[in-house]
Amino acid sequence: MTLEKILQMGLRRTGLSASSDAYMGNALDYFNMGMSDVLQEREWNWALKSSTITTSASTRAYSLASDVMWPRKDSFRDQTNDTILKVIDLTETDMRDPDEDESGQQRRVVITGINSSTGYWSIDLFPTPDTSSETIAYRYYKSLADKNLANDKTTDLAADLPVWVQRGLTFYISGHFKGEKGDLQGEGQDLAIYRSIIDRNADTDAEVDDLEPSRLGRKGDDFVRPFTFEVTAGSLT
Repeated sequence: MTLEKILQMGLRRTGLSASSDAYMGNALDYFNMGMSDVLQEREWNWALKSSTITTSASTRAYSLASDVMWPRKDSFRDQTNDTILKVIDLTETDMRDPDEDESGQQRRVVITGINSSTGYWSIDLFPTPDTSSETIAYRYYKSLADKNLANDKTTDLAADLPVWVQRGLTFYISGHFKGEKGDLQGEGQDLAIYRSIIDRNADTDAEVDDLEPSRLGRKGDDFVRPFTFEVTAGSLT
């Protein structure tokens, strides 16, 4: 659906006119609030993205992509050297390299917080890279900038939000409008519908990467979870 369609549907449930710029503006505020709430609610598989950074010799600190909500700690890979980069705590590098002068091939990632100038997530590579132009890949959960009617009114939001999130946000908008107008019962009903849509699809989203092996691994299988037999009572003889 387009942003305009979602706002119109939310207003229609409240009996308010979408021809009013004021109502459309207020509906947009609720839409952006709801969109942010959904994205921050959990680590959605549909919100997963990937990006890369490129090393620069003697440079320890790097910024991640501008739309990172939070990075996945298990996803940093040194693609140039074909290695996994484990994320460690700042205290570990403080103890190992207090003056931050150790250099070499990067083996660890330290998440250092939000850059106060850019607002982007920042990381340190440890040791400080001694080689330029090496590629570090990572995955993260995306954030979305607030939408606006000037640029996004007729934009199909399929690239940003699943259809069920869009549908849920129509009830989020109408529920908050009803509460604003004093209809607390209507607010509760619409927000309950919104919540049921999000919760129902959260279960489905969680199952996307919840792969449970249904058989024991065969020789040559590359991606079968390890298993062991343990006799807890009696014997196998």
